Amino acid sequence: MWQLVAPRFAAYAAGGAVAYVIGTLAAWYETQLLIGSLPAGGVASGVLCGAVYLAFAVAVTAFAASLTKTTVASVGITLGILLALPLLADVHAISNWVPSALIGAPADLVGGPSAHHLVHFLPALGVSAVAGAIALAAAVLRLRQREI
Repeated sequence: MWQLVAPRFAAYAAGGAVAYVIGTLAAWYETQLLIGSLPAGGVASGVLCGAVYLAFAVAVTAFAASLTKTTVASVGITLGILLALPLLADVHAISNWVPSALIGAPADLVGGPSAHHLVHFLPALGVSAVAGAIALAAAVLRLRQREI
């Protein structure tokens, strides 16, 4: 089952990351023209955070697809999980650890009055990577048990 799931996960995660990078580069270019320069390091760090979150979302989608046989149910479960995560960020003690903290990272990393460094997002990056790997492994195990 791993041979079926891993290439699809890699393709969708890479496709999402490439699209995100292209969109970010286009937005960065337009920002340079219209408003002014942004720090390259902050933009690159923001792209990293966005790409990791997208890979996490693809892994959650694979897990949700392993729970049900219908597309609508898979979409509902995925949306439920991804929309519930920001609610966890309301708990101050774990707000830096929740994967949804990476959603606002690109804006936080390029400057402004409340600018952060990539170190601030390391807990969320780690949790996203580990939780994504666990979700992918769980999806493979669940799909192994399913009749095809």
